[in-house]
Amino acid sequence: MKQKQHHAEFVANLQLEQDAIKTFIDILEKEQNALVHGNIEDLDYFASQKTHITKKLADFGNKRDQYLAAKGLSLDTKCINNLLISEDNNTATGTIWTDLLQLAKTAKQLNQTNGTIITTRLQQSQQALAALQSAAGTVSLYGPKGQTMAISD
Repeated sequence: MKQKQHHAEFVANLQLEQDAIKTFIDILEKEQNALVHGNIEDLDYFASQKTHITKKLADFGNKRDQYLAAKGLSLDTKCINNLLISEDNNTATGTIWTDLLQLAKTAKQLNQTNGTIITTRLQQSQQALAALQSAAGTVSLYGPKGQTMAISD
C-alpha cells in the first residue's frame, strides 16, 4: 500500500512539475515579447518570476530524483519510462512524462532565443555608445587599476 502511495505522489509531482514548466514557458514568452518590443522596464519583473519558478522546478526535480534513488534507479529518462510502464499501466501518466520532456525542450529553446536577443541588444547598445563617444571626441578606456580614463583628440 505504501509503495502505491509513494508512486501516486510521484505521479502527482510530475503533474505539478508539468504545470510549473508551462508557467515558466509563459513567462519566457512574455519576456521575449518585451525584448522584441523594447519594453525593458518589464524585464526585472520577468527575471523575478523566472527565479521563483526555477526554484520550484528544482524542488520537483529533487523530489523525482529522491523517489528514483529510493527505488535504486538511476536518474535518467529511460528509468522513468521503465518505471511508469512497470508500476503504472495508466497511459495518461506516460503522457504526462512525455509532455513534460517536450515542455522542457520548448523552455530551453525559448530561454536560448531570449539570451540571443539580449546579447544582440547589448551589442547594439555598446556599438551605439561607442559611436556617440567617438562623435563627441572622447573615448573611454580603462587604466591599469580599472579606473575609467577619457582620451580626447
